[in-house]
Amino acid sequence: MLRLRDYFPFLKGWSYDTFVKRNVDVTRKVKTILRRREKGWLVSIIMMASNKYVTLEVKTDQFSLTLNPETLYNLRIVSTLKPSHLPFTVRYSEETAGSETGYFAVALDDADWVPYSGTLEIRAQIPEKVILPDYTTVTPTATSAKIYFLQVVRVRIVSERDFFTSLQKLLATMAIGREPRAEEIEKIKAKLLG
Repeated sequence: MLRLRDYFPFLKGWSYDTFVKRNVDVTRKVKTILRRREKGWLVSIIMMASNKYVTLEVKTDQFSLTLNPETLYNLRIVSTLKPSHLPFTVRYSEETAGSETGYFAVALDDADWVPYSGTLEIRAQIPEKVILPDYTTVTPTATSAKIYFLQVVRVRIVSERDFFTSLQKLLATMAIGREPRAEEIEKIKAKLLG
């Protein structure tokens, strides 16, 4: 079965955007890295940090998602199984055993794009306390860390009118087997809008 994203090459009014940020300093204070008001789909996120307690929070008007290397590693979510809707650990490498520092990478590569509408906000911090999956509470000793690399891939609608007009024409073409004429489009609109 085809999904909406399979039709995107034939549609207008959308944009494939990659947001990349390098060497972001993170402290205990919440830092907003990206804030946009738009409609679209979240395709993927990847973050590589210097501390295993660096927490990345993705918030929209519809959902909230938290990516924390230590939590994901303790849950043993270390590779993605498709289809997946869970973030996972890509790399977990402590400088020394039990150390907070090292190289820690987490990602979300969703099997289905995650739709959102309204505000998309990505924030990072080192929290005061981290509750692990076994309900152990950990207090990170570091007060600062670095996000070496952050990438957020999303598809956003840049023109709703162009997007939905092209989608309507494509679906009508598929239904009747040819490009619809103007009067046929008006009839379809009248039926849909009642």
